[in-house]
Amino acid sequence: MKRSPTPARVGKRAAPMLAPDYRSVEERLGEHFGTPVKLTVGEAKGRIEITFFGDEGLQRILETLGLLDDRGVRPPKGGFHV
Repeated sequence: MKRSPTPARVGKRAAPMLAPDYRSVEERLGEHFGTPVKLTVGEAKGRIEITFFGDEGLQRILETLGLLDDRGVRPPKGGFHV
């Protein structure tokens, strides 16, 4: 007989706890960009996820990274679709 998953097994896995040094980097990045940042650290690679809200938020992040030219970045017609 097959067992159905229990609520504890359904959905995303819990994020592993970050070491204090990594947590500090995550917080500093969030302060720098003025938006939530999530740092994921693995054995061989990691990921930095920067949350933005709307086209203005994306513009601000790109400007902070120094990636805007004098024309700025325009979203495609209909906005961004992920």
